[in-house]
Amino acid sequence: DATDVITLTALDNRTIGLGDTTGNLTLDGAELERITGSSLELITTGAGTITVNNISAATSNNVGTVILDSTGSISFATTASTFNAVTAESDGAVNVSVAVTTDTGAISLTGAAGIQLGANLTTSNGAITLNSPTTLTANAVLNTQATTGAGDITLGAVTGGGFDLSLSTGNGVAGADVTGTSVSGVGTLGLSNIGGTASFSGSVSATTLSVPATVRTTPGAVVAMPFGAQALVAAGPVTLTFTAAGGASLSWLADGAVKAASGDTAGIADG
Repeated sequence: DATDVITLTALDNRTIGLGDTTGNLTLDGAELERITGSSLELITTGAGTITVNNISAATSNNVGTVILDSTGSISFATTASTFNAVTAESDGAVNVSVAVTTDTGAISLTGAAGIQLGANLTTSNGAITLNSPTTLTANAVLNTQATTGAGDITLGAVTGGGFDLSLSTGNGVAGADVTGTSVSGVGTLGLSNIGGTASFSGSVSATTLSVPATVRTTPGAVVAMPFGAQALVAAGPVTLTFTAAGGASLSWLADGAVKAASGDTAGIADG
């Protein structure tokens, strides 16, 4: 029944393998495809871990939300996976080394020992929420492809390790916001097609702030940036290096927004 909630538990330190990976409890794609319900929750106890590998849209399509609840680590590894919606909650770390996509709902990741993010997260108007401090292990793109205000991105503190992070709500939809705490050590922080606001409660430090070269502006316009009037707001200091096409320049307003100081018709390129 599509309204059923199904729970599978691996007790006593046993592991769970979902997809093309084995565990003490293994649920491969063909078996997952035969499960129908509003949610499927996979639980481990003790030191038990959960590993996800190569779940396709077809094999996960009959489950509304896949919930991964582990006392050990949770890993998305080897081959990318697609769900309707997915929630991962770990008493250890959540490790994302391959792309994770949802085609109807949200992606929510929580790791008591943090999130290791080394691949892209993509939804179709579902929120992306990283509830725990996140360390980049490779370049990553977070894109909600928003069509309504539901397509928000919410981040905990991000440590970049020199890797790039791109944040996009995809279609420039009003109300599809980016909210974070602090960003440090990021190579390029890319903010694009954000129809709502991009706000951070802590310090933001990146080598480069990148925006698309197609942005056009008029003299003094705050709408120069592609993500709304309150472009980038941070409670702490912001360390950013800008490059611009055609002699354009940017300046911070008193309310924390960014404006174009020159009205350069060539737009702002890569920062």
